[in-house]
Amino acid sequence: MQKIIIAGPGNSGSGAVFDFLKTRDDIFLPFYNQEFRLVNDPEGISDLENSLYYNFSINGSSNSLDVFNKFVLKSGGRKKSRYPAKFKFLHKEFLNNIIYTEYNGLPQYSKFKLNLINYCRFYFERIVLRKKLSDINIYKLILPVSHELFIDHCINFIDELIKSSKTFIPGKIALIDQAINIYQPEQNLKFFSKSKCIITLRDPIGTYYSIYQNPSFGYSGLNIYKFIKWYKFIYEKINHTKFNSSNFLIIKFHDFLYDHNNTKEKISKFLKVKNQNNFFDIDNSIKNNSDIESKLNKKDLHLIRSQLKQFIQE
Repeated sequence: MQKIIIAGPGNSGSGAVFDFLKTRDDIFLPFYNQEFRLVNDPEGISDLENSLYYNFSINGSSNSLDVFNKFVLKSGGRKKSRYPAKFKFLHKEFLNNIIYTEYNGLPQYSKFKLNLINYCRFYFERIVLRKKLSDINIYKLILPVSHELFIDHCINFIDELIKSSKTFIPGKIALIDQAINIYQPEQNLKFFSKSKCIITLRDPIGTYYSIYQNPSFGYSGLNIYKFIKWYKFIYEKINHTKFNSSNFLIIKFHDFLYDHNNTKEKISKFLKVKNQNNFFDIDNSIKNNSDIESKLNKKDLHLIRSQLKQFIQE
């Protein structure tokens, strides 16, 4: 099952690229119009991998699995979830598959994490019932399977989530939004079998205008000085990130709008699909992004032009 992942650093126009691709007749949306963040969010699969294999300790791996479990259940356990009805079953199966062995224990750090009930229960079983520590089932110490097996189980977990979606159609391509960390692209993409990723970048004036139009808690807001630092940091980071050209296509939002036909062709060749005349309204997108400089504060515009001139695309 082929997968297309759309990503961007925030207010980059990646949403428009997602909307463009979802109108194709060979596409389905396994997570509807919502972002899939189980891999790249803090406490997600990428953080779990780092703790289990690159920064391993027994206490650390046990804690990270506990944290990951709670994160996944919070993100996928709501009634109106983006995930399929089988989600909890698939999640439990995934956890069982990545655990090599587990045993009862209570290292020092874990005592501080116990709630009052479990704290009292521990001392009751230990002192009153005189149970061995290994017989008190309050906290688990866990050892993971091999790194290779872990990656295989991650791939299978994500594949099964997609196949269990109500929107799944065999033979069609899964379109997934914001599923990877664009600063560690290869490290995240390996969890998605048969996948390609399109990353959309945008010049600072357009990005600032998008934030102006759609304020978000996740980005720098309308403080122009913070925005300039944010944009420079983010885009210099991206410029120093290596992207494998066979798996990643970077497009500029300016080209997507004003050189749309050539950009469509470039996307189709990258994905190895036919170039379709779909129902995406590019004229409306152009209209929404036209004459944006006149809508911004002149002082802010001057600061962007002077301090971020290397990133501006005319």
